[in-house]
Amino acid sequence: MLGQEHIELFQEYPVELISTTMYGCTEQTYERITGVPGSYKKFMNALELLDKNNIRYELKYVAMQENFDEIYQAREIEKKLGVEMIISTGIHPMSDGTLSPMVHRLTPDQAFEFDYKDEGRNAFWKDVARQLVEGEIELIPDRTRERFANQCLYPCSIANQHVFVTSDYFLQGCVRASYRRFDLRKGDFDEGWKFLQQEFVNKKASNNFACMHCNDIRFCEQCTANFGQAYNDEEKIDDFYCKVAKMRHDFVNKEISKLKQDM
Repeated sequence: MLGQEHIELFQEYPVELISTTMYGCTEQTYERITGVPGSYKKFMNALELLDKNNIRYELKYVAMQENFDEIYQAREIEKKLGVEMIISTGIHPMSDGTLSPMVHRLTPDQAFEFDYKDEGRNAFWKDVARQLVEGEIELIPDRTRERFANQCLYPCSIANQHVFVTSDYFLQGCVRASYRRFDLRKGDFDEGWKFLQQEFVNKKASNNFACMHCNDIRFCEQCTANFGQAYNDEEKIDDFYCKVAKMRHDFVNKEISKLKQDM
């Protein structure tokens, strides 16, 4: 939908970065996902418009069943365009908790296949193995260990390093935590901040919260907010994350064994 009027706006009020999603690498796949005829050409024309006007942008590629066969082609487009492309294998519920998007999600085996076959992802996990062997990092990340040691339900930086203000004036701890937010029409930012601290930063987990006792968590895209959004229960774990994390950990352990043999 980007047009010349937006370019003129961005030139008057410069933006740091435009972040946009590419749904497929071919017209057929892209429009099968969007359901909008002509959307692929409009998308590519918009990228060309950004390029011509020296406006910095990044691409995101959300891997799903409908475009998984083009995931490595996406890397070629990244190199060709000379921009960063973030490839994600995560599909999340809608902001109201509706689970219908989940039918498009990859299987755990497909998600790990990308970790293993993609040059960048493969190198990343091999470097994690090296860092573990050399003692640069611990199996459990420092912040995660500290948060879980204090019985915190959210091990991440939710409502700590950042918050989100929505277009309808709600303050959220993160973009996914739409299930518990503060109405800025009924109070000021400081009140909202205190509310988010109480509801997220300081919220305690039960002793049964499995993530607190898991040695795979460094390899996991664990997200308590995802659980809350999907199931209205922040401690109900989506085992998709567990299965992918286990495969990643097994891969890293094999790399660690190889490194120790060479020492």
